[in-house]
Amino acid sequence: MSGKWNSGRAMSIPKGLALGNGISLGLTLLLSLGLAGLISRERLQWEQIGYGIFIILFISALLGAAVSVNAVKRQRLMIAMGSGLLFWAMLIAITALFFGGQYDGMLVTGLIILAASGTVALMGLRREKRRGTAPYRRKGR
Repeated sequence: MSGKWNSGRAMSIPKGLALGNGISLGLTLLLSLGLAGLISRERLQWEQIGYGIFIILFISALLGAAVSVNAVKRQRLMIAMGSGLLFWAMLIAITALFFGGQYDGMLVTGLIILAASGTVALMGLRREKRRGTAPYRRKGR
């Protein structure tokens, strides 16, 4: 336990992961539409689509994991990585359903999602600052 007071506002793990996954998938769809619009208006060249997809996947996985972690409020590493794994599994399922199972680049996609989820997991590991300015003294017996 982290020693924080339980406010009773934490969500269950399945609900938190589902919420984060919905955010990730919705954001992926919206940002993909934006990328398609930029390419159709010739603001971006077709050769730059790979960079756009990299950014879309990273931002979507990052925000989805952050929403899941903030909703569940415990087990930060497990929730962040679980959110990324669920997002990747959903992308694989969508690929199988709509694109006939052409799994080109799924390893790279998984690594991008892993990096984003790992970033969220590691952001919460920093130590909290002490309130006092006096040096820490161990109480003797």
